Amino acid sequence: TLLIGVYNQLFSFPVPIIFAVFFNEIKHIKFKKTVQTITYMPSLLSIVVICSMVIDMLSPSTGIINKLIVALGGEAIYFMVKPEWFRTVYIVSGIWATFGNSAVIYIAALGNIDSQLYEAATIDGASKFKMFYKITLPYIIFVTTPYLIGSFVGNINSFNTIFLLTNGGPGIPNSTYKAGQTDL
Repeated sequence: TLLIGVYNQLFSFPVPIIFAVFFNEIKHIKFKKTVQTITYMPSLLSIVVICSMVIDMLSPSTGIINKLIVALGGEAIYFMVKPEWFRTVYIVSGIWATFGNSAVIYIAALGNIDSQLYEAATIDGASKFKMFYKITLPYIIFVTTPYLIGSFVGNINSFNTIFLLTNGGPGIPNSTYKAGQTDL
């Protein structure tokens, strides 16, 4: 659980920040609102629905991911059966389910930064990276720090998602486990 929590934190924490920074650069308002709506939608769904969608998308016979792999000349992968794929599936599904909601917080924080700071930095010849490091990051650090702590606690609490993705946990085959069974 600790290892999954650390991996999840390592990979899922920067995604909404990166998305929010790139999103903040979009100038076309209609496109911006559409992207924000689409990325926020998964956070409105229950974790049960998210896990069901992930299982359906990764199905070896009917899943869209495996259909794409087969169309590109590869062999279907049994993602939900192979232990080496579990952490990847868990982390990617978690990112997909939560990054839109997290990005909204960072987008709001970025909206509070005075645009004159960026204009002055541009006039002074600062690169985009330098503006991010010297202006953006210091202004969002006050949002990032408590969110980092809270998301780590949330990432450690992974039982529900693991249970839903594996139908009872690793090592419990679907065909032999019966509800209410106490001896494994």
